[in-house]
Amino acid sequence: MSRSFVCKEAKGKLPRQDIVLTPKTENRLFFVDERYEQGFPPDENESFYIGKSIAGLKLNQSAQNPITYLYLPEKDKIHI
Repeated sequence: MSRSFVCKEAKGKLPRQDIVLTPKTENRLFFVDERYEQGFPPDENESFYIGKSIAGLKLNQSAQNPITYLYLPEKDKIHI
C-alpha cells in the first residue's frame, strides 16, 4: 500500500534529506510504498517498472495532459 504526503508537511519522510524545498516544490506530493519500506519483495506490477524510464519515449503532445505509454495495450495497436 502506498501513502501520499505533501513535501512541506513530511520533510522527514522524503527519500533524501538534502532536498531543498522551494515555494514551487513544497506543495508537491510524494509517495511511500509501505510494503517496500518493510522489506517485502515487489509485486508483479512493481517489478515491471523497475529500471524503466520515460525519458526516451514518444509523447502525445496534442493532449492537454500528455500520456506516455511504455507498451501500447494490444487492443490499441494499429496493425498495417
